[in-house]
Amino acid sequence: MAFVRHAVRFRMSMLLHDLKKYELTQAVYPLFAEAGIPYHVFALFDYERCVRINPIDPMYIEDEQSLKSRIDSFLIAAQGGDARDSTSTGGFFKNTAASLLESITWYLKLYKPECCHLPFLMSIINDPDNLHLKEGKKVIPFGRLKKMLGRDPQVSSMASVFFQGADNPETTSNILQTVILALNTINTDAGFFLLSGNDIDLRINRPGNCEALALVNEPKNSSSNAPILAMIADAGLLMMGDQDNDYAVALLDEAAELPSPRVQNYMAYLRSLHVCVVYTTQDLSQIQRTQGGKEFNQRTVLSNLAHQFFGRTRTEQTAKYYEGLMPRIVKTEKSYSSSSNGTTVTSRGVKQPRYIASDFYLLKKGEFVYFYGDVKRFRFKHISGKKELPPKIRSMDRAALHEIAVRIRREANEFMQSFN
Repeated sequence: MAFVRHAVRFRMSMLLHDLKKYELTQAVYPLFAEAGIPYHVFALFDYERCVRINPIDPMYIEDEQSLKSRIDSFLIAAQGGDARDSTSTGGFFKNTAASLLESITWYLKLYKPECCHLPFLMSIINDPDNLHLKEGKKVIPFGRLKKMLGRDPQVSSMASVFFQGADNPETTSNILQTVILALNTINTDAGFFLLSGNDIDLRINRPGNCEALALVNEPKNSSSNAPILAMIADAGLLMMGDQDNDYAVALLDEAAELPSPRVQNYMAYLRSLHVCVVYTTQDLSQIQRTQGGKEFNQRTVLSNLAHQFFGRTRTEQTAKYYEGLMPRIVKTEKSYSSSSNGTTVTSRGVKQPRYIASDFYLLKKGEFVYFYGDVKRFRFKHISGKKELPPKIRSMDRAALHEIAVRIRREANEFMQSFN
């Protein structure tokens, strides 16, 4: 809450990750409302309160590298940390699936930008007619899809990794099914509506603008919602990093549940562009699990944190990490020996960490050890406040939502008919 109060006081835009179904939003929204700062939420489970955001809108894909980062965010969140390792099965899946998704997205960006969004993309790969084209008695695997992506040399090159596996139908089919399953979260009327347009600009800290955007998940569907939220977070952090932008804060609470392939890069360069990234996690093991299952990835994230706050932990690995960062101080140790001539006391100076591992098991709620060159132990003051949800922004019946989803699927079908 201290970071939120600071942002509100100095009218800094803020991107938040709210993992537990408005738990964070209810606490911070009143602060923004009182200051007159717009507060938006994106929540796939609450279309009446949620703003529409298209994370693959052409204006958020400046180049191929931006697109790769966006798709990687989605696939890593969908498959877990193993997708980062190019030598693993997960890495093979990610590279092949990324080839397909990147090529379709890039084609839509170039030739049908008004339909460059996830619902349209999903409608293309979810239609069996696009995956099997009949020419007489012959069935061409990925017929329409292959024809579409082959019309542009650059797009064809991007899709080559996927289509090289077309000779192995079983492997390619499994990858395609996994991609469709990962996208299945948005295969709802509300999902199609929310991800097919934009109500706000993700460059929330553009000059003269101040607003907050909360990416809201819910515990029961956290793993299925995370890929979409990760894409939006990646697009948002990229847009917030323009040099001319105003000061801003990215509060990534439970950040390990919002995996991003470039989070360590964002920490490093956004700092110099007036954007403070607050990365919080319950335990170091969470970072290692979602950042690739390797200690190297964990260290990379941690080394890019300018300031570190260490709270109470229950795991030895985390406590030992904290201890290793502590400066060494000289503490006096006394030893006692007894004999017939009396008791002798011997003192000697011993170097040891200012706080040892066991100290971090005993920290109280809200108490932290702060490390930034010097080490301080303090406790945040608990300031209770009212809890309130942002108001609903639309009233829309299910029939209207369904009609939008039907229209998108129909437009995708008509578009693909031109590749017969």
